[in-house]
Amino acid sequence: MGAMEGEQLLALVHDLGEVVFTRLRGEKALGLARRSLEKGASGDVTSGIDRAAEDLVLAFLKDKGTPCRVLSEERGLLHLGTGSPQVDFVVDPVDGSSNAAMGLPYYALCVYARAPGAEVGLVRNLVTGDEYAALRGHGASRNGQAISTSGARHLDGAVALLTNAVSAEDYQGLRSLFLAPGTIRVLGSIALDLCAVAAGLADVAIEYHVNRAYLRSVDLAAAQVILEEAGGVALDERGDRVCVDFDLEKRYHCFGAATEALARQAVALVRPAQAAPPSTSSG
Repeated sequence: MGAMEGEQLLALVHDLGEVVFTRLRGEKALGLARRSLEKGASGDVTSGIDRAAEDLVLAFLKDKGTPCRVLSEERGLLHLGTGSPQVDFVVDPVDGSSNAAMGLPYYALCVYARAPGAEVGLVRNLVTGDEYAALRGHGASRNGQAISTSGARHLDGAVALLTNAVSAEDYQGLRSLFLAPGTIRVLGSIALDLCAVAAGLADVAIEYHVNRAYLRSVDLAAAQVILEEAGGVALDERGDRVCVDFDLEKRYHCFGAATEALARQAVALVRPAQAAPPSTSSG
């Protein structure tokens, strides 16, 4: 297989998503998700569904025969095929593994791919089958239909998604969000949260912790392309655009929003918390 153009790369990741979705459904997926294995390359515990999804991804890419590099949450950096890599893939086999283990239908395959002149992202809900996809410079889609963000510019009345529960310290930074008139949900998958913002189903998605960042490139790369192609913005805690590196070591905070104005309002919530020293308990 020769050098890929954007549409070819998008078709490839679509086919990959279809394979993983078709093979990991229903009770089989639930049984795999509840089986814990060793820790993966990212440091998180690998579950049976993580390993099964990754095996399907790697088998699919090997079968295509295109020399590539694959950065995966479970096995780290792999080189497939012979010759110089023509494509880089960043893969989270299952974003939202804890949801999968509990049988909550909110977890997804995430695939980011880049080749010379082309960059694509795909997030596939492994329960509902909903597919979010984007080719850089050509817009984003949900199940083949073009999507765009809500265009919301203010936190008041916004629908906000938090990926994980917040600690007491985190709450101090985000309390203005909790006090603002609006709706807050904690759903457990940053990739699907960002895609919900991309599709106008929510207005802002936040993954922030005062004392430590948790997100990695595999969590963000695919969904960020989709969000930005839908008109949204992903900023870090400094208010800069999130720039994902091709490694598993760097950690990120993320404020993904329908507009830059809304993203900057969300970032502004945590600045006082950043300036304050971590709280200590007295005994």
